[in-house]
Amino acid sequence: MRFQIRSYADTVALESHCIICDNFMTVGLDLLDYRKKIMNSDFGIINLACPVCGMNDSLYLVEVL
Repeated sequence: MRFQIRSYADTVALESHCIICDNFMTVGLDLLDYRKKIMNSDFGIINLACPVCGMNDSLYLVEVL
């Protein structure tokens, strides 16, 4: 994933963890969308739907400083 998005300046690659299926994966997000989600989060954690198990809000992305 990181190698695939290296040419996109407006995309950030982040490590994530699904609490349901216990998989670690890399997720690519639009940089402005990422900042917007972080600013609206309570503890600097973004919850997304896991692409492996399909459960909503099970994929955790932690804020990168």
